[in-house]
Amino acid sequence: MVDPGIRWRRLLALGLAAFELVVLVVGLLHPALTVRHVDVRGEHRLAAGEVVAASGVDRGGSILGVDPSTVAARLQRSTWVRSSQVSAQLPDRVLIRIDEWKPVAVYQPASGPGYFLSDQAVALGPLGDQDSAGDLLPVQALQAAEPRPGARVLDPRLLTALVNIQRTLPRLIGQDVKVFTVDSCGNLTLVSSRGWQAQFGRMLTGEEIATLHDKVAALRAVAPNVDYNSPDLQTVNVMNPAAVAVR
Repeated sequence: MVDPGIRWRRLLALGLAAFELVVLVVGLLHPALTVRHVDVRGEHRLAAGEVVAASGVDRGGSILGVDPSTVAARLQRSTWVRSSQVSAQLPDRVLIRIDEWKPVAVYQPASGPGYFLSDQAVALGPLGDQDSAGDLLPVQALQAAEPRPGARVLDPRLLTALVNIQRTLPRLIGQDVKVFTVDSCGNLTLVSSRGWQAQFGRMLTGEEIATLHDKVAALRAVAPNVDYNSPDLQTVNVMNPAAVAVR
């Protein structure tokens, strides 16, 4: 025989569950709790409308149906969104704050448009007709196909090294980087604004990338004997930094 106290507790629990369900349904359908405003903060490359579309938040849906963690997960699918914070504010407003990736370079494949690169060497998206590379580091992949947004196109350690070379080369030898090129074998070449080239050799592994420090130092070491402003200078081969070849 079931204890009457247990029976009443079960009935009470069922009654409370039914009441909560009714409250939830009423809340979901109540017009006062309809999402009417989706505010976006922190957008630069992305338009506010693109952020709202990526979030999946439905204007006209119930504010009670907005799950901030689910919305944030949707936003992370955008290659430009580094992080996001989402909050549902009663009675009718959703606030989205995003932190976008800031491009550090422009990656030019063998064909097609250039792509903005994050500091993680991820292709964020193609340059549009109105976009300018500005002071971003240009990297030309001589035989590479056009990447898909979100793909990593270089070793991030290599990209970091190239950005640092671009920044320090004027101070080291009074020259500017025009572009870095990488061929299908991973061979890296610096093309200066004067037109001469510095050949660094293959840069595919961490050990090879680490040699860039000594190879750039070799460019400075031979500077007293090399006129980097000469129109006759063609190449400076620093593949072996202990035996620099100048042509």
